[in-house]
Amino acid sequence: MMKIDTGVIGAGWLGEPLANSLLHKGFSVLATRRDPAACARLAVAGLKAHPLDLAQLPALGPLADCRRLVLAFPPGIRRGQGDSYLAMLAHLRDGLAGTAVENILLVSSTGALAEQDANLDEQSPADPQSPLAQAEAALLQDRRYQSSVIRMAGLFGPGRYPGRFLAGKEGLPRGAAPVNLIHQADAIGLCLAVLEQGRWGQVFHGVAPVAYRRDQFYTQAARLAGLAEPVFVDQQGGKRVLGDWTAKTLGYQYQVPDPLAWCQGAASGVEC
Repeated sequence: MMKIDTGVIGAGWLGEPLANSLLHKGFSVLATRRDPAACARLAVAGLKAHPLDLAQLPALGPLADCRRLVLAFPPGIRRGQGDSYLAMLAHLRDGLAGTAVENILLVSSTGALAEQDANLDEQSPADPQSPLAQAEAALLQDRRYQSSVIRMAGLFGPGRYPGRFLAGKEGLPRGAAPVNLIHQADAIGLCLAVLEQGRWGQVFHGVAPVAYRRDQFYTQAARLAGLAEPVFVDQQGGKRVLGDWTAKTLGYQYQVPDPLAWCQGAASGVEC
């Protein structure tokens, strides 16, 4: 069986363009989706694809031939699926032990950090009650692999205009909280940097360096797109996620450092 350089588990909104970027850089890539029809579409587009539904705890098939894996599937925490997420990751780690897999990059979320009125960087402790944080710790402590975690802030980009996230909603809390976002292009760029540089055993943060207040950003983003403005009922603060160490360590320069500037360009038909 031919060895595969990288397997991308969860080739969806983020994973598919990441897989394509790896392919264009000359790496052999295997992409997975739950839906066989989606896999067929990926194959037509030139990606080697394999249907895989981790919720069924399946046989892991060709993943065993991958040298490294990117876990890019959503955890479903907001849908109350935290325990299932932990079980799926444990199934992956145990099922691939002793195979060709050496490295795992977990695409996590800044939701692993507790909500508090503070600046939180890569060295800040995670929330021990969060299934995301528990998944991160279990992976990093698993000595069968060399792994890293990259916590992404709220994702935006093609098909995900931030002004739609809260448009028209009322009674929203934490108007003074910072907005933590990252564009799809930078999420992909950071993943590529970790993979290409072989930066294992680390926790990274993916978050645009320019931040705004939650009420100001979402009101302006909605207004730019002609959408109903959200209504905030208090001025409580919240966490500001920092990624300075990540950018410095990886030598990474953000393609979309200012989310509101991107919204202005997107609303005018020219994305920034």
